[in-house]
Amino acid sequence: MTRYTDAAGEQREADDEALLAVLGLLGAPVGAAADAPAAIRELGLTRARRALPWSIVAWEHDPIVLTLRLPSRERLPFRLEVCLEDGEARTIELTERALLGRLEERVEGEARIVWRFRIEDRLPTGYHRLHWKDEADATLLIAPLEVHPGAPAIAGNRAWGVFMPVYAMRRSGARKPIGDLDDLAALSEWVVERGGHVVSTLPMLAATSEEPSPYSPVSRLFWNEAFLGAGKQGDGVGFAGRSGEEGLIDYEVALAAARARLEGEIVADYADGEPGVVREFHRLRPDVEDYARFRATVERRGESWWSWPDRMRDGELRPGDYDEGAYRYHVYAQARMHERLRELARTTRAAGAGLYLDLPLGVHADGYDVWRYRDRFAAGASVGAPPDPFFTRGQDWGFPPLRPDGMRETGFEYTIATIRNHLRYAGVLRLDHVMGLHRQFWVPNGMEAARGVYVRYPARELYAILSIESHRCGAAIVGENLGTVPENVTRGMRAHAVRGMHVVQFEVAPERSPAVAEPFPGDVASLNTHDMPTFTTFWTGRDLRQRMEWGLLEEDAAVQASHARRRIREAAAAELGLPDPEDAGAATRAWLERLAASDAALVLVSLEDLWGELEPHNVPGTWRDMPNWRRRSRLTLEELDEQPEVTSTIEAIDRLRRGKAS
Repeated sequence: MTRYTDAAGEQREADDEALLAVLGLLGAPVGAAADAPAAIRELGLTRARRALPWSIVAWEHDPIVLTLRLPSRERLPFRLEVCLEDGEARTIELTERALLGRLEERVEGEARIVWRFRIEDRLPTGYHRLHWKDEADATLLIAPLEVHPGAPAIAGNRAWGVFMPVYAMRRSGARKPIGDLDDLAALSEWVVERGGHVVSTLPMLAATSEEPSPYSPVSRLFWNEAFLGAGKQGDGVGFAGRSGEEGLIDYEVALAAARARLEGEIVADYADGEPGVVREFHRLRPDVEDYARFRATVERRGESWWSWPDRMRDGELRPGDYDEGAYRYHVYAQARMHERLRELARTTRAAGAGLYLDLPLGVHADGYDVWRYRDRFAAGASVGAPPDPFFTRGQDWGFPPLRPDGMRETGFEYTIATIRNHLRYAGVLRLDHVMGLHRQFWVPNGMEAARGVYVRYPARELYAILSIESHRCGAAIVGENLGTVPENVTRGMRAHAVRGMHVVQFEVAPERSPAVAEPFPGDVASLNTHDMPTFTTFWTGRDLRQRMEWGLLEEDAAVQASHARRRIREAAAAELGLPDPEDAGAATRAWLERLAASDAALVLVSLEDLWGELEPHNVPGTWRDMPNWRRRSRLTLEELDEQPEVTSTIEAIDRLRRGKAS
């Protein structure tokens, strides 16, 4: 995109140097602006010579509209071969009757005809391959127009649930360095017993101890075994050592503890050959072998794969490259994670509830996904965001973007696999930065974030994939659409029934009447997110003082923001009927009750807000200085029932949600 509209509504032109860099990453033969006309002409010729587009989307129950670009010598009828997802082969005959129109054109002196057809043949929902002779093929996606509405409670706009990162969870008497799936199961049971429907948490994807952020995983296809827990073998008491300083999580200790326990299990489970849980997972996910070889090789070499010899860097690993014991460990760890996640998903679904999982936008550049699918990624750039009032210099998130051309040319196989990996267990899936379905902000390596360039993505195909996969799993899809969201993104989400997010800290405005905005029917409503201050901190303005102390906010801006925050308290308190605008606890409950009485599909309650927690889980822009993603919960799960402010608010939310059935 050569220009975009910024957060202030101003048009911004793309930086020429950055634009050329991004074009180069996309394979365009341009070293200078003067090369652009010839490159554009060559791109047009390449497209004109291709008989079929790379991908075609048809919405279920609608006809397939197909464009063929053929030499003028080709005559009707045309026959196309279709290979269905299940392997069945079919033939589609295109006759005069199916013709919508034709257009003659010349390509390098050759006469060609652009044919446009309406195909009435009914094909099953899914991913198919369309072939024209031996010259071209295309991915054909047949999808429901709208994603699945989710479980009845969510579809009926009357669900509620709680949020807490798994790593932060604690239970009385369990000496563990990190929360785990046992704790998640216990919290899910607690929520279900009180009438709730979902437990929301942060990504639990494969990671190393050096990178604590759940939004920069080693892979979006595999899971972090530090979260495994003991499962049926015990409650985990005593299996781990120390936590970090001041009770913070030490991920090195957590991963070492998980490994020590799993390696002990491996000795017993492999005594009579490969255990059944591993054989079953091999059948479901044969790519686990490739992943395990990669992780074992990284461990042996102790360096980034970018430094490996050519053969290994290009994806070929041999038995001598890694330790067999480490390879077996990573296979076994993933098989056990699948077993536990599947068990937890089944249990929660049987109780009428579900897991609310989170799909991050990207992966770490040194991780498995970029190594294995390198041609899908633009390794010379990272994804970020342009300047806005919150980040005046823009943002560079540090992970490489997926190439939209690479996605199309490989049939979206990696994208499908990442979504399927989450929906296998989720009742609700949240897409981090849903605008990434439409466009992403690329920052070329070595440049400041403010100089980035937007690149368009194949939104139509990506919505189709979400629809297909969500219907196969019966899960709802939520898009993180906070901040400055272009109108086309909102239209796309509405057209395909992707639920948006209503976050109070974004929606309250004292200059507006009413100051408290209502959630859009069907949205997911909450007071905040993991990237925002806790509600008590927001309500009291403590976050502004903190941001000034950390050098993230100038003093003048902090003073202005403090005045605005006071106006928010006064206006909101008047509408919510609060006698004391400074009472953060009363404001928390009043806000949550208002959300619970709304037409939001799902109300998410951050448990820590109920007891007035002051410390955030993440402060964006402070990853070098703050203990982000490492804080344990102040209360154990058992202590929740001992807090009247927790139990009474949860009871009120459940009562209001049940009374709002539509």
